[in-house]
Amino acid sequence: MGKLRPKSFAFFLEQIHRGNRLRWSFGTGIGLLFLWVYWGTAYIETIALMLVLLMVANLGFTLAYRGIERSLAGRARKFRLFKRIAFGQALLDLVFITAGIHFSGGALSPLVLLYILYIGASAILFSIGFLFTLNIISVFLYCGLVQVYIAHISAPVVPWFMQNMIISDTFLRNTQFAFVIIMLLNGMVIYTYIQKMQLGWQDADLQR
Repeated sequence: MGKLRPKSFAFFLEQIHRGNRLRWSFGTGIGLLFLWVYWGTAYIETIALMLVLLMVANLGFTLAYRGIERSLAGRARKFRLFKRIAFGQALLDLVFITAGIHFSGGALSPLVLLYILYIGASAILFSIGFLFTLNIISVFLYCGLVQVYIAHISAPVVPWFMQNMIISDTFLRNTQFAFVIIMLLNGMVIYTYIQKMQLGWQDADLQR
């Protein structure tokens, strides 16, 4: 996607709008679920604030995309701006995912899978370099969170239905190691997928 083509620009723009619509629906659904789980606890205000920040961020990015789309700049400049803003939005999404993991059990949270799903879904938007960066950042975010737990600087917020589970430091280290391996394998799969996808685009361009 490094070389600008009319088809690739229209496709990229369509995927950005689709991703934003998904963020609105998925973010609202997850936020309401968190509010229901922690209703009446001391964490409800923090979670409500996070939900508001998520909505404000989504609104800001949506307005930024529309502003660029309606601007009089050339298509090549618009394409570069879209990619930069989309990458910044992806970084912020990883931060929100990390916060969600912390508030849903930490190392036991099923939201850890969102790292893998999110980066896999982003393969349709970004080049290999951007995806590699997102993969590394997600590893650092998760490992940093686990290290905070191991050092007993903070403890994960555990929902009421998971409070009987006992997590040792050994379990945290093993979970951290397994996650790094999974993310490395995920990066290899995405790399192979992008190569095949780019070859498909090249074949389509040659046929046209």
